[in-house]
Amino acid sequence: MSFTSGVLSLVDRCLQNNDMPSRVVSFRLSSEAIAQLRERSKPGESESQTAQRLLNELLGTRSKIELTEVDSRIQQALSPIMQELDELRDELEKSAA
Repeated sequence: MSFTSGVLSLVDRCLQNNDMPSRVVSFRLSSEAIAQLRERSKPGESESQTAQRLLNELLGTRSKIELTEVDSRIQQALSPIMQELDELRDELEKSAA
């Protein structure tokens, strides 16, 4: 499997996966709201993670999937693609020498 087809396959699986227990929500915030969001963030937490946590707290809901589990799934899916990318880099370096 080539690098490009691997990435496209991963994206396709993500888009086609109807058994996902959640959905992506996207919206814009003003600079002032972003500043307030940053004030409420925990160490190492991205703005998106902070927004998700605050919304879950406000709504009284919890994410069913822990972030570490999602990170692990992404890592597993990307591992063979990254390995192929490393191999391609090695080949390019050898051919350039």
